Amino acid sequence: YKQLTDPIEEEDASALFNSVEQILKAAVMAEADILSETFQVLMDFAKDQSRKFCGLVANGLHLPAPPLYCPQPTFEEYADVPLRVERDCRQKISGIIQRILLLFRAAHCSFAAAQWYIARLKHARRVMQKVHIILQSDDN
Repeated sequence: YKQLTDPIEEEDASALFNSVEQILKAAVMAEADILSETFQVLMDFAKDQSRKFCGLVANGLHLPAPPLYCPQPTFEEYADVPLRVERDCRQKISGIIQRILLLFRAAHCSFAAAQWYIARLKHARRVMQKVHIILQSDDN
């Protein structure tokens, strides 16, 4: 998973975007839904990484700060361990968010379409849960 958390360099972003876009086009032609699973893997990994945050932000970290999915200025190595852990965790999640945004951009998915897509996934999950409950009650 280390590669998922590395920041995306600008030169690499366009090449990655083109590759993901081509893969998504091929998936549509093959009638394969790879967007859902890829999105879910990235979201699960982001959730796992976010659990590593401390309850309180380290003293040396200045908030509000620019969002970490935006380019950041270089920084010196921090001697303070909690600050370094906080910064590393934020950078890892930033790398994951960059990939999620790139995935939606490559899918030509607007914010409204993304909201609709997520709402449909939630609805489908509720329907599947109801079907599962009905099947369980029929078995008993």
